[in-house]
Amino acid sequence: MLQCRKICCWHSRCCRATTYSLISFLLLAAIGLVTLDLLFDDLERREFAKVIRYIIDGGQGKLGSVAKRILRSNMFINITVNDFLWGYEDSDLWWLSWFKYSDSGKTGVLIALNNSISGPYKLNTGTNDISRLGILESFENKTRVGEMEQSKKAFASGVRMGCTGDAVTPPSVKLGEKRYIFGTNICRSAPFTAKMWVPTVNFPKLKLLVLELDDGAFDSADERPDNAGFHNKSYPGGRYPPSGVLSLSPCILPSVSGNKPLFVSLPYFNRAADEVRDAIIFENGTEPGAIPQVKVDPKTGFFVEGTLQYQINLLVPKTQYGAANDTMYPLAIIREVKVASREGAESLYNAAYAFPQTIRMVVRVLFSILAILAFSLILAAVIQQHLNGSDSKYLIDAKVTAAEVNEQEKISGRTFNL
Repeated sequence: MLQCRKICCWHSRCCRATTYSLISFLLLAAIGLVTLDLLFDDLERREFAKVIRYIIDGGQGKLGSVAKRILRSNMFINITVNDFLWGYEDSDLWWLSWFKYSDSGKTGVLIALNNSISGPYKLNTGTNDISRLGILESFENKTRVGEMEQSKKAFASGVRMGCTGDAVTPPSVKLGEKRYIFGTNICRSAPFTAKMWVPTVNFPKLKLLVLELDDGAFDSADERPDNAGFHNKSYPGGRYPPSGVLSLSPCILPSVSGNKPLFVSLPYFNRAADEVRDAIIFENGTEPGAIPQVKVDPKTGFFVEGTLQYQINLLVPKTQYGAANDTMYPLAIIREVKVASREGAESLYNAAYAFPQTIRMVVRVLFSILAILAFSLILAAVIQQHLNGSDSKYLIDAKVTAAEVNEQEKISGRTFNL
């Protein structure tokens, strides 16, 4: 079981609403104190304090019940790993259906994948052997593909393409920040750094951060020991591969790869060692800037756009054909470009930015109206109390005058009798 904290904008809005209410209360209290000091004497202020105390005593029970209803939602939940990944019903999200942002209260990390873990690809779920988690076992119900088939589909099946869609990194991405993103195509985490801001292609109002693969991500572990966790000694002679190439042996079963030494690199051996790059001449030239990059929404961490490109290579050891050096032969260049549709980008913008901004404005307006109403009610109560006090004082004065007149009449009557 997992103990997870709910990440729900509803709670943050409650915090903001509480802040606004406290500020409004303090302002009203300050205005009330100044008004009392300027307009009323000590007796009237004491009477007003009694009225306020009566209102507070009467409202404590109602405020307490409302607070209990708001805060009774448990901030921590115990759910299974499967529910956490593929979705569970969250009672705090039902209200989103009012605004057409959700069809239900179901949420999960991988809910966008529609609970699909097979499809054209079948991955090992690690049920019987956790060390085989994520290994590609079949493609389109086939456990073996043509070893030297040059089609894009064949070589894409050899490596699970880490598509930019339906992917997410932790939210609140900042410029210059580094994020490690797990690539299913290399079965490793690769470091990406946020380099610059760009607008969405079809909806420029939504600004994205470009995350580019770090320069040293494919460096050999001999040159950069920190990369030893991402490399294995799969090169002839039990050596680490040279810079620029990574072995795919941890990712692909021998039944899929045909037991051939397959390696992945950037297109045209970009950022590869000289011994790898100079051994091959590309007839149509090279593209030095061909590197993977993803464009993420910084607030949510969603991968919105990007370009995934890499090259599949076959290692031919020099001992096999009596060559002078070990040679990497390119088999295919895989390039996938994802551009968000205008509807999708606009929907994300509305949900992440426009809708919360509207909610904030509505909350501010409502609290302003409530503050004005509260002040008006308090002022009306004070005026009414003042008028009641004046009437009472007038009646007392009238009674005193009447009593004095009666007393004088009695005295006059006694004098006349004498």
